[in-house]
Amino acid sequence: MIRMIMVLGAIWGLTACSSDDDSFTETTINYGQLPEQSRTFIETHFAGVQTVRVEKNQVPDTDGTVYEVKLANGFEIDFDANGVWIEVDGNGNPVPNAIVPEAILTYVQSNYSPELFVESIEKKNYGYRIELSNDVELKFDSDGGFIGIGG
Repeated sequence: MIRMIMVLGAIWGLTACSSDDDSFTETTINYGQLPEQSRTFIETHFAGVQTVRVEKNQVPDTDGTVYEVKLANGFEIDFDANGVWIEVDGNGNPVPNAIVPEAILTYVQSNYSPELFVESIEKKNYGYRIELSNDVELKFDSDGGFIGIGG
């Protein structure tokens, strides 16, 4: 009986300290604590938009995200440790064209309805993954050349 209680206690202790518990890996920080490159990016592409929340991950996510920024207009932007953007998610809003490589914009405009827009863009090891406003995901190489459809 005592052995069973010890085993259950050990299992409970291990699950209570699980790495899935984000409360120990994310810290809310002030906007001014973002790297300068991140602040410049936000102030350039989202001028006048208030920051709702800025979080710093103690350990980078699998995609390299260290800083997560939520803006009042619904945008969420992820940055690496140096302040370089990794992902910009408009959550239903169009990503500013200045963020999207010209070759990708040209491809989307040539192959899809003009009413559609880039809703999110993410840097990947192969180049870029974008999501259009109709939920279609497209992949592009680092030069903006079309690779394929889907996640």
